[in-house]
Amino acid sequence: MNKDKITVCGNDALNVVKDIVKKGNVTRILIKDKDGNLLLNIPVTLIAIGSLLSPLLAGAAFILSLVKECTIEIDKE
Repeated sequence: MNKDKITVCGNDALNVVKDIVKKGNVTRILIKDKDGNLLLNIPVTLIAIGSLLSPLLAGAAFILSLVKECTIEIDKE
């Protein structure tokens, strides 16, 4: 399994997550703060189920609005 890391500003993180999900070929997305503390652990299979997408992204948007900088780790198949 391959892992990629992207460091972004908290405001841009939600757009990055949306783009990652659209591209596919991803199994899990981890979002950590600048100190490495885990903020969100998102299995992409849950996002694929449309009814879970909106509440999950709303919660992610709130958490990410509180963070100035975060790292997004992407587990790829």
